[in-house]
Amino acid sequence: MNGESDPQMDADGRRLDEIPATAEEIIQKAPNSGFDHILVSMSGGKDSVATWLYLEREMGLDVTCVFADTGWESVQLEPYLKYLEKAGCRLVRLPQRKVRDLWVNDPTPERVEVLRAAGISIDDPLTMETLSAAKGRFPSTQARFCTTELKLVPLKKYKATLPGNVLMVSGVRADESPKRAKMAPYCWDDFMECQRWLPLLSWTARDVFTLHSKHNIQPNPLYLQGQIRVGCWPCIHSRKETIRNMLVFDPEREEEIIKSEKLVASCSKRGTAAFFAPDKAAMSYRSKDHKGDRYALFPQIAKWAKGEPSPWGENELPWAEELEQLDAGEDLTAPACTSPYGLCE
Repeated sequence: MNGESDPQMDADGRRLDEIPATAEEIIQKAPNSGFDHILVSMSGGKDSVATWLYLEREMGLDVTCVFADTGWESVQLEPYLKYLEKAGCRLVRLPQRKVRDLWVNDPTPERVEVLRAAGISIDDPLTMETLSAAKGRFPSTQARFCTTELKLVPLKKYKATLPGNVLMVSGVRADESPKRAKMAPYCWDDFMECQRWLPLLSWTARDVFTLHSKHNIQPNPLYLQGQIRVGCWPCIHSRKETIRNMLVFDPEREEEIIKSEKLVASCSKRGTAAFFAPDKAAMSYRSKDHKGDRYALFPQIAKWAKGEPSPWGENELPWAEELEQLDAGEDLTAPACTSPYGLCE
């Protein structure tokens, strides 16, 4: 022992005196300080807007906000993005990829014919709908190709066009999920091949909205309609209340999702395609396919979310199993997007 006290460590074994405590310290201690480009992932949600405000108006940094269009957003998002642009947000809308970009080489003639029969060309823009049709299924928690193909890849391609050092910044907050709470505020991102910074990691939602108010920026109007997240409309992880609010304020969306399910089903080997996982709704709202697997198409999901009677009736199930009361209340443990890029917020 040399008589000096041992340094304090955090739960991950890092010295506390070596961990930047504030956003300013993080940027000052960055190994590649003096970045040529600072990119903020912009979804139009509260956290990404607060990130833009914090970096540009509080820290005086020159930032560019980037937005990836999935073709699956609320019709209210584009007007809000234009509002942000008028307020001074420098926004780059990332180019959409083509359906053909999903394959290293051209898809097989059989796959091309399946898509053509559904009215889709491999030269069409890659959106949630065309992506799901090409895959023959919608994304899921275990196969979250929507985030990768529609957001991350376009963002990486844009980043690659920029000369010099790039810093990727997003509005991820630790209190959103246990996984996000374990993220490092500043690190090298292997996928993007640049430094990544999460300046709002220790912030609360109240902090975020307070910054909006300080700079006279209105939050996304979807929050006033009871939405928790404002990315995909809806997200595969949307909760019952979120779906219900969407249907109340945007009733036309129900028919649009029904049409998308039919389109993707026509490209699926199974012959069915449900946007939500089978355990989203209570058992009494689910059907069985020809293989006996359960699923709930959006008409059933909509009935469940709005509290309408089950299409089967509680005592008229097409199979004999005990009902699972999954719709007794809001499922606060439902998984949310854990992307470190804040692409939905």
